[in-house]
Amino acid sequence: SSLSLPSDAVIIDGVRAIVDLKLLNRTRYINKYIKGINQILPDGGLYVARFESQHQRERRFFSHKCGFISRIEKFLDFGVHRVIPRFKYLNKMYFAITRGKYRILSLAEAMGRIASCGFALIEHRQIDGFTFAIAIKTRLPLTGYKPTYGPIVRLNRIGKNGKIIKVYKFRTMHPFSEFIQDYVVKMNGYNKVGKPANDFRVTAWGKIFRKYWLDELPQVLNVLKGQMRIVGVRPLSPTRFNELSEFLKTERVREKPGCIPPYVSLNMPSADTNVKAEVLYMWEKAIQDNRISRSAVNFRFFCSAVFNIFTNRIVSA
Repeated sequence: SSLSLPSDAVIIDGVRAIVDLKLLNRTRYINKYIKGINQILPDGGLYVARFESQHQRERRFFSHKCGFISRIEKFLDFGVHRVIPRFKYLNKMYFAITRGKYRILSLAEAMGRIASCGFALIEHRQIDGFTFAIAIKTRLPLTGYKPTYGPIVRLNRIGKNGKIIKVYKFRTMHPFSEFIQDYVVKMNGYNKVGKPANDFRVTAWGKIFRKYWLDELPQVLNVLKGQMRIVGVRPLSPTRFNELSEFLKTERVREKPGCIPPYVSLNMPSADTNVKAEVLYMWEKAIQDNRISRSAVNFRFFCSAVFNIFTNRIVSA
């Protein structure tokens, strides 16, 4: 369908670029709107979007108020404008009243929506209390994708024989975060435990879940489905997997990934040493000549991991 651009959208060089000054927060169907912009732009076309992030909104509304009142108002504001729109039936009433003009968007969700609609993010900047995201059209929008807002998410990970499996985890990130992992890594690199550094996609409660390893519990479902083991190499995202050497790619897809990775057992959590831990684990299993011996290796790694976790010798990222 055709898109009617707002009067404050700036079209440059015969629709080679669109600088849209309309706030995405005031758009009822955000993804549909961005997909329309994708249709207008040619491949390589530039799109500049403007939105107010959740933190920018909080600073605008609550920074000048006293702590107790600010926390109450922030809680109510979050419940009305962030939680209610996530429920299937309540959101219809919400949008009928607000007409979609008061959407609260986290930085990760806003940028993830843009990326999901066929754009590659270049950078983002904060100007006068708003965020401007600069992106280039690289493909057509995804079709058939349904974002999940519930407590459990399914993430694409590399399984046995290189097959993509859906790994279950408790949600620790904002919706649409999976679409901007490449951007976050390009911008901040990896931290000492091999995960994206300064990851703004992680929610406040997500940090708590990760600290106590709670986000990993739903992976038991993958074990029951026969996709994972209790102990094994990490189920990596395609982005992280493709950064490995060809040798490691070949070796680590010979078996199912595990809920408890070797670096936890060997207390080798850094970006470099966690890969070495996996090599040691795979080598130790490879030299065993029977199934019982290989199971004994897994049991020993399991016991070491439990000991390291409960004695706080290793902490989750």
